[in-house]
Amino acid sequence: MTKAYYLFLLIFFIKNGNFNEIIKHKFAILLNFPSDAEEFFEISKKIQSTINTVLKPSASLKLNNETEIELSAEIIYMNSTDDENREINRLQITREVVCQELLNDSIAVILLQHSSVTKGSVRAAYSAAAYALGFYRVPAIGVMIQDAEFSRKNLYPTFLRTSPPFSNEAVIMLKLLNKLKYRQVVVLTVEGDVNGQEFTTAFEDYRIDYEIHVSFFWIFC
Repeated sequence: MTKAYYLFLLIFFIKNGNFNEIIKHKFAILLNFPSDAEEFFEISKKIQSTINTVLKPSASLKLNNETEIELSAEIIYMNSTDDENREINRLQITREVVCQELLNDSIAVILLQHSSVTKGSVRAAYSAAAYALGFYRVPAIGVMIQDAEFSRKNLYPTFLRTSPPFSNEAVIMLKLLNKLKYRQVVVLTVEGDVNGQEFTTAFEDYRIDYEIHVSFFWIFC
């Protein structure tokens, strides 16, 4: 072993052997939601309660007789839903949300998209946060984020899904068409829609297994 390794061990034991040390870490939950909505506070309360219930049995972990790790949950609020036409400032989100709030002692960040908020500005804000977290190698756990964009590991290397992407619905649609005995369909997508492109790709890959023929693909501009 190298001298640097032994020096590291020496510093570690000197640091942790003379006094009790509590290392505090947190799970940060990023909630992008209009703060004036009626259900805002109710949703926040449920999220905090759920996370605390999960953390409670193991919220304190002892590494040794002198060192202890404490885990806690903290909700970070962001609202990018007010102006749908305004372009998201990714640098501002990185500086004010990621660097100042999420990276502060966080061992992981939960990106929670509520089902009632589906605006493009919300996805763009989560995209900016997930990209920055990937740069700093902080795990980002997406909840109810189904956009195909987040499957690109070269952009979001630390992003983890808890909800399948929309493209998975292609197989469900094929099963339904097969059950209803439809054999010919027309696939409509919107130009530039990543989710639509991924859905079309998955649909084309699996349609032969269900004996479905696509008459033509129609792309709206």
